[in-house]
Amino acid sequence: MENKKYNELINLIKRNINLADLGCLYAHNGYDDERYHELKEINLKILSILSDQSLEEICKFYLPIKEYPTPKIDIRGVFLMMKIEYLWLRKNLIRVNGHFLVVGLI
Repeated sequence: MENKKYNELINLIKRNINLADLGCLYAHNGYDDERYHELKEINLKILSILSDQSLEEICKFYLPIKEYPTPKIDIRGVFLMMKIEYLWLRKNLIRVNGHFLVVGLI
């Protein structure tokens, strides 16, 4: 399978798994809950086949959700300058390839 189509297929499967997770989260009856779990299981099996990984390995990457999955990002600061001569922070800095990285945000 061509790489671009393969990546698109993987992304669609991951999107389908996420939609099934949301369905499980908001299902109001046993029938809906059962169908969303089955949909997630089918997509995990397809992902397992395409990636040549065991179903158990694939399932390790998908934790059960307990609330609507929003990005949990903690941004301490953003630097938009092209040249930084001095940078004063409370945390230690690492310099990689001429760029400063705050420890813990790598």
